[in-house]
Amino acid sequence: MKKMGLLLLMIILVMGVLSGCSSDTTTEVADDQTTIEDTTVVVDKVFPDRKAEVYGVVQTIIGNEVTVNLVAPSAAGAADADPDAVELTDEEKAAKQAANQAAGGGAGAGGGITKEIVLSGESTDVIIPVGTPLYMGGTADAEPIQMEIADIMNGSVVKVWLIDGGEGDVSLAEFVQVITR
Repeated sequence: MKKMGLLLLMIILVMGVLSGCSSDTTTEVADDQTTIEDTTVVVDKVFPDRKAEVYGVVQTIIGNEVTVNLVAPSAAGAADADPDAVELTDEEKAAKQAANQAAGGGAGAGGGITKEIVLSGESTDVIIPVGTPLYMGGTADAEPIQMEIADIMNGSVVKVWLIDGGEGDVSLAEFVQVITR
C-alpha cells in the first residue's frame, strides 16, 4: 500500500514538472517584449507637441500654486513671437556664431551654453494639479527625469503647458518642465 501511494505521488510530481515546462512560457516572453516596445514609445513622447504657454523663473511656490516671473519675449525667442522675423542665411548664422565665440561664449568656452534670462516684469499664477507630469531636463544632451512638485524651488526656470479652457482666472498646468533648479 505504501508503494502504491509513493508511486501515485511520483506520477503527480512528474506530471506537475512536465506541465510546468509547456509552451506557455514562450507566450510570456512575447508579452514582455511587447511591453518593452510600448514603454519605449511612451518615453519618446514625454513632452507635449505644442509650445509651452508659460516660460519663466519661479518666484514663489506654496503647496501646488506657483508664481512664475515671465521671461521677456526677446529672451524666449523673438523669432517665435514675431511672425514677420527674417530667417538668417547660413553665412549670417556662421558670422553670428563666430562673433559669439570671439566674445567669450560658445561651446568651447567653459562647459556648455548659458543664457542670461531677461524677465519681462510680468508674472502669472499657475496651479499644478496632483498627478501632473513634471520632468527635469529633456534637452538635446539629457534624458528627462521625472520629478515631484516638492523638487521645484524658488529661482527654478520652468516651462508650463496649460490645460486648454482653464477655470476662469486660474491657470491649470497640464505638463511642467523644470529647466534648471
